[in-house]
Amino acid sequence: MGSRSAMETRSRLMVVRAGLPEPEMNLELYSPSGDWLGVGDLGWKEQRVVGEYQGVQFHSRETDRRNNDVRRKRIERGDWRYLEIVSADVFEEMARAVKLRELAVMLGHSPHLLRLHDAGPRFFAPAKYERPRRRRS
Repeated sequence: MGSRSAMETRSRLMVVRAGLPEPEMNLELYSPSGDWLGVGDLGWKEQRVVGEYQGVQFHSRETDRRNNDVRRKRIERGDWRYLEIVSADVFEEMARAVKLRELAVMLGHSPHLLRLHDAGPRFFAPAKYERPRRRRS
């Protein structure tokens, strides 16, 4: 199953471009005893790490924040490590570096080996910058 939002896709691409393992999208999360905990946006099953993109549109109201907090605690009690991702983590260079280093440690990878310069969003296809070919008459 693919991502449920463009920002989840951007988050996944950020992670992969930085040199970290590609996450599973919409991973069903279970506790060690088999209790269902929810579905994670980005998941690394072997390391029991889940990344959740929290967009402003659906996560800015007080009730949304409370519900997210309850969900996060349930997932963490189920022996998963939880990483919250917000738009600044994707679009702002310093925030992105901090978030990717945090994720690298959670996944057991060296943060020093990250390709941070490759991890940023790409807004234009390279073809846009190619010089147009002239037609021959």
